[in-house]
Amino acid sequence: LPLFEKAKEPMGQGSVFTRKGDIYSRVGDNSKALEVYDKALTLFENIGALTNQGNVYESKGSIYLTMGDNLKAFAMYDKALPFFEKAENPV
Repeated sequence: LPLFEKAKEPMGQGSVFTRKGDIYSRVGDNSKALEVYDKALTLFENIGALTNQGNVYESKGSIYLTMGDNLKAFAMYDKALPFFEKAENPV
């Protein structure tokens, strides 16, 4: 992460935050995962990385689903979908 910060490389920074969120999620620290996903989301929004934004919302939806908050999970999946539809290379 420090190298990406020095180089002012928001895509790399966002990717690192996304991976950190994945790790926090896997070890059950859902609040920390959501926190770092939000950092990634901000970086991806600033550069217009549509697919990455969709991926972050999808990951947040999975966390809320795991937590049993189906309404928030559904809302996150709903937010993710338009990004994949708009992206030039949808997943």
